[in-house]
Amino acid sequence: VITVDGIQVLKAEPYSGAYWEDGSDQQVENVMAVTVKNTGDTAIQLANLVVRDQAGNAYSFQCTSLWPNQTMIVLEQNRAACNGVKEIVAAELEQVAYFAEEPTMCEDVLAVSCVDHAITVKNVSGDTFQGGRVFYKNEVNGILLGGITYMVTVPALEKEEEITIPAGHYTVDGSSVLFVTYAQ
Repeated sequence: VITVDGIQVLKAEPYSGAYWEDGSDQQVENVMAVTVKNTGDTAIQLANLVVRDQAGNAYSFQCTSLWPNQTMIVLEQNRAACNGVKEIVAAELEQVAYFAEEPTMCEDVLAVSCVDHAITVKNVSGDTFQGGRVFYKNEVNGILLGGITYMVTVPALEKEEEITIPAGHYTVDGSSVLFVTYAQ
């Protein structure tokens, strides 16, 4: 385990399956994957992490929307292969940005409900809603999958107006809505 600025690199391993980091879901084989944990007290908005293996090879990872005490599996940003990696010996943060304010669901403004591949949003604010975004991630057994945070854009809505927006990567059993932002 290597810790750098509140991010623990718990393990590295090869990954084969859908490449989720760019939303393409292309099938890949033997891509380097790391499991990281935010051990700090602040939610991370973005962290660009570089890890090095015992042979000196560098691997780049981008983590987004990582809450304190949360764990995430991230795939190598350039789809670099995990050839013969026995251990990670070093890690560094090239960039880190924290949320300025704690992210929320803005439940006093929007009611959000989900079904597979769609998110329904209702304006409950009592005023015209000027537009915003709903952010979500996929997960398995409480571990987030990917540095990517998916997003749907919510258009302006009149009072009590509701809209259902396609959310291609959202599944009821494998995703969580993380937070909502909106124009004020």
